Amino acid sequence: MSLSRIAKNTGLTLDECLGYRIEYLKTHTRELYEDVAWFAGDTGELSPAFCQQIFEQFYLEARELHHLVMLSKGYPVRVGQVTDEMIEYARNYPIEQLVQFDQRGKALAFCHADNHPSLSWHRAKNRATCFPCAKSFNPIDILVERDGYGFRDAVKALAA
Repeated sequence: MSLSRIAKNTGLTLDECLGYRIEYLKTHTRELYEDVAWFAGDTGELSPAFCQQIFEQFYLEARELHHLVMLSKGYPVRVGQVTDEMIEYARNYPIEQLVQFDQRGKALAFCHADNHPSLSWHRAKNRATCFPCAKSFNPIDILVERDGYGFRDAVKALAA
């Protein structure tokens, strides 16, 4: 749900909603950092796949924060821009419509050469995980990784 819609539904101003969202993102970013620090201290090293997931999460959080600040300052939303609602819809797109899983919820991985099904489907989370390379995919990630879409194009394709 967009901040302007939240503001309208709750009776708060857009600035108040933005302030709450910024505090949430700061807290969430701090929690991610603490998770990384704990994991690094526990194992002594971080896998490249785990570091990549953390980096992607920080990047998405920073982009979202920038977008919210620009909206709060009254900058117009450009035509063709991906909205928060489109991203949310794309993340909730049924993953089983993108990947053909067997009865056990397994499929051949598309992120590497795979002879035996190593991609597992997590229905409740709407995610797929490849255990050999430790990558986790939501519907957007699948189109980006498997089909070579950019983030915006993947969102638009799933939200269409």
